[in-house]
Amino acid sequence: MYVKIFSQIYDSSIAEDYLVRLVFEDLLILADRDGHVDMTVAAIARRTNVPLRVVNRAIEKLSSPDPDSRTPDEEGRRIVLLDPHRSWGWRIVNYANYRNIRNDEDRREYNREKQREFRSRRARSDASLTVKRCQQCQPRQKQKQKQRQRRKTSQRLRLRLLSFPIGFLSMFGTTTRKCARKSALR
Repeated sequence: MYVKIFSQIYDSSIAEDYLVRLVFEDLLILADRDGHVDMTVAAIARRTNVPLRVVNRAIEKLSSPDPDSRTPDEEGRRIVLLDPHRSWGWRIVNYANYRNIRNDEDRREYNREKQREFRSRRARSDASLTVKRCQQCQPRQKQKQKQRQRRKTSQRLRLRLLSFPIGFLSMFGTTTRKCARKSALR
């Protein structure tokens, strides 16, 4: 198993004693995915090849309250016993919080993948939209042709109206059947 160790560990209060920090980093590496280190002090010392007295002293320091800790959980303790009836086996207090933080490279990779998916979805939808647009364009083009034709017709009618005598138009406006006006003007 691996663990992310952030550089802010050097700014924490456990960095005052480098041996405590190193044992804490070893505990992070030995922890399972839930942040549990279910081992005795002797097993930790053997596994990490760190002297037993150093591991004992570090565990004592890590499990005691720390008023300078950034996290007030568990009174600033870095580790707590898994079972109060045992003298071994610990849970790393902030393990899940730090495990869930994405580092910059993970975030970039995630964004690259999401951008790839977005572009492929957009390319597929753009292709279908192009076909739809072509089908939608045909009626619009026909409407525009009809509008152009109407304009030309109305322009021709205006020109013809100007060529009629003035009295003719006033007489034509008094007739009851106005529907024949266009055909009469032609």
